[in-house]
Amino acid sequence: MNISDDTTNEPRSSADVARAPLTTTTSIRPAASVLVIAMLMLVVFIAINTIFDTATAPTQSTVVVVGGLGVNEHAHLFSGCYINGNPPSDIRSAFLVPLDTRALAPVNHHSQSSYDCSRTLSSTHRQGEVLGFYRDQLLARGWSLFSRGPAPRTGQEQYLFSKAGTDTFFWVVGVSITAHRSGSTNWTVYLQQKDSLA
Repeated sequence: MNISDDTTNEPRSSADVARAPLTTTTSIRPAASVLVIAMLMLVVFIAINTIFDTATAPTQSTVVVVGGLGVNEHAHLFSGCYINGNPPSDIRSAFLVPLDTRALAPVNHHSQSSYDCSRTLSSTHRQGEVLGFYRDQLLARGWSLFSRGPAPRTGQEQYLFSKAGTDTFFWVVGVSITAHRSGSTNWTVYLQQKDSLA
């Protein structure tokens, strides 16, 4: 007897008969309606934002540092350092001086390829007061103090600050004491443009 005898003519049960798969129609309409509603909401919110948006003018904030030396707001000792739009306005905060400050030398441009400007100044204030003035004022204006100690060439006290400018460049300002005696302090402020942040 053959085990796989499929040649029998017995009727098969309804469970054994192969049926064609059920056909269902899949509609893209629900997904499309969600997309249309989302796009409609986006257009509505853009229109609301455009209609009711009140333009705000940028405001100039005033930095107030309590204690220490006062800022000479009317000093133009660094006007010679403004060249062809450099430094940008957010970096110009480095060009500040304490009250009772005078220039000892003209503005000096050290490089033709990148921005590098300095000026030597003098005041009747003590060395610690001058350095404290720049530390407090520049930190309040967004500069970061990254080095303090003796300057490499002179051995006198020096502070170095850094800040990223809106022009995509990294800027460094240095305040280096050049001489201090009883009743006066001389120092150099320099600003250098470093590598691009981009």
